Amino acid sequence: MCGIVGFSSKDGKYDLLKIKFLLYWNSIERGTDSTGIYIPEIGILKDNIRAEFFINDKEQMDLLVPSDTLLAHVRAKTLGANTVENAHPFQYGRIVGLHNGTLKNHLKLCKDYDFDTKDYAVDSQVLISAMNRNFEQFEGIHRFKVLEEYEGAAALLFYDEWEDTIYACHDKERPLYYGYINDDMYISSIKDSLEV
Repeated sequence: MCGIVGFSSKDGKYDLLKIKFLLYWNSIERGTDSTGIYIPEIGILKDNIRAEFFINDKEQMDLLVPSDTLLAHVRAKTLGANTVENAHPFQYGRIVGLHNGTLKNHLKLCKDYDFDTKDYAVDSQVLISAMNRNFEQFEGIHRFKVLEEYEGAAALLFYDEWEDTIYACHDKERPLYYGYINDDMYISSIKDSLEV
C-alpha cells in the first residue's frame, strides 16, 4: 500500500521538516520502494529509494524551494518494476498526479482511451494520463471522467498546472486525511501523522 503526502496554501509555504516527517511516517507504514515529490517551481524529483534516504539526500533537498503546493508519494509496488520511471508522481500534459491503490480495469481504460498498453508500466499512469486526455468541462473534480470509470481502490492527489489547483479524492478502500496548521493544509494517508 502506498502513501500520499501533500500541502496546499493560499499564502503560506510548506514546512520542510513537517513534509519530511510525513514522508518518513508514510514510508514506515505504507511503502519503501520509491519516493517522489512535486512542486510547481521545479517539477518532479523522484528516486527508487526509501523516503528516509530520499529526505536525507542534501542534493535532492537543496533543490526544493518554498512553495504553496506540494505532492509527494512513497510507493509499495504492486504492478511494474521498482524503477525511477515507475515512481510517482507522474505528469501527463497539464496534470501531475499520484495514486494509492490498485486498478482492476487499467487495461480496459487503455483501450477506452486509445492508449498503447506498452506505454504504461504502472496502472496509476493510465489514470493520470486519462485525466489529462479527456476531461469533461464541469466545475471541480467532476470534470475528470475517468474517476467515474475506474474499478478498484484509489486515493489520488493531483495538480492541474493550467488552473494552479490541487485536487484530492479517495474511495472507502483507500483513506486520505487532511489537517491544518494555521491556514495551511497538510495531507497524508495516515491520520495519526497529521496529529503530531
